[in-house]
Amino acid sequence: MNIGAMNRVAIYEQLQKLSKQYLSDIDETSIALFVSEAKKVVDRSFDNYVLSQEEFYTKDPVRSIKDKANLLAFTDIRSGYRRQMQDWVEANPIEVKTQKISLDDMPAGISVKDREALRRSLSTFGVGTILVVGLKMLTGMNWLYWAELAVLGLASQQYKVGRDADTQRMQEIRKEHLVRKIAHCIRHDLDGWLDKAEQENKKVLESFNL
Repeated sequence: MNIGAMNRVAIYEQLQKLSKQYLSDIDETSIALFVSEAKKVVDRSFDNYVLSQEEFYTKDPVRSIKDKANLLAFTDIRSGYRRQMQDWVEANPIEVKTQKISLDDMPAGISVKDREALRRSLSTFGVGTILVVGLKMLTGMNWLYWAELAVLGLASQQYKVGRDADTQRMQEIRKEHLVRKIAHCIRHDLDGWLDKAEQENKKVLESFNL
């Protein structure tokens, strides 16, 4: 039993189901709903993970803590294992954020090449501002991630502009690509957060000599 890792397979299976549920159409609202529900999945998974760790070290017949003083410290509601993990997630929350990106105000994290390509494309399609939806995780914004979603927002506009002219199959191919890309972006960032959560879990457990 790998008690140090969360069940990422189960998490990403849920995210796949959410992508099918919320990304039947590609627009700002559907992406926002998908991102919000993805956050809830990981929040619940984290809570269940912490509870399962606590139960393992207090009730497992083989690995449970036998030393009474250490058990009391581990289960202390003010400073024990669960409290420390709750403090960590409160300091490192996953937050759903929106950001408007306009022709004149793009994040510094977008490279000059991508910035100019995005500017030209926005102008071509007559789009002045893109509302980008994504996740804020750990410390500050991941601007590279925002930039990638900005391109997704542009692709969404292109999809809408071209849907009347394209064949139905071409529309579906384009949409399927967007759905995969959005799901990939979310999974990529969540992986980083889950890595940090598992590192913190290991550190806290080691503080109790586990």
